[in-house]
Amino acid sequence: MSVFKKLHLVQSATRSLAPNSEGQTGNARYGYVSGAKLLGVIRPIMDKLGLILTQEVVDISNKEMTYQTRNGEKTEMFTTLHIRFTWIDTEDGSTLVNEFFANGMNAWDKGLGSALTYAERYYLMKTFHIATDEDDIDALVKDEAIRERKSTKAKEAENPYDDQPYKPMDEDTYWKIVAAYSKGVATKTGGNYRDAWIKMTHAKENDIKKFDHDVENYAIANNL
Repeated sequence: MSVFKKLHLVQSATRSLAPNSEGQTGNARYGYVSGAKLLGVIRPIMDKLGLILTQEVVDISNKEMTYQTRNGEKTEMFTTLHIRFTWIDTEDGSTLVNEFFANGMNAWDKGLGSALTYAERYYLMKTFHIATDEDDIDALVKDEAIRERKSTKAKEAENPYDDQPYKPMDEDTYWKIVAAYSKGVATKTGGNYRDAWIKMTHAKENDIKKFDHDVENYAIANNL
């Protein structure tokens, strides 16, 4: 499997992420996906697939910036980086090289760290086209990349248990069902485990999306 195929597997497993941190520019506040959350999702998949991402600083410039705040003057270091990211497939040695640029401003020596952190986070987000807008997240369906779109009528008929409370099962049983469905194993009656799970738990839309996402990740992790 080439580095390109492995990157595609990472991309197909990371369709969207909801912002979990908050920043501020002036009086405007905004939400963003933190580096810790992003790497918490991508890194385990990279490890399973045998992918390494290296960073090389090609060029760097630092400029002292002094500006006024409500508490008086403040001086920080504005750092601009030219970075070369290289993906390496540890199995066949194939590589993919990308150039990237980033800025960061912080207290003196921390300017470099800010630029590196910013570069890594946004490079990964844009490389894998990870949606972070709330509208995009609500609209995305995890399995639409591997299944044909269902008709509106079929979607409406998919879950007849919306008026009944969700009854989650224990974790061991849940993951056994995820594994069986991922492998294409049929139930004793010849049905599929996804439908059986929905029927047993009265799963709702968000529960089903999570199930499909878990199936997708299980399949990737086990090369199914």
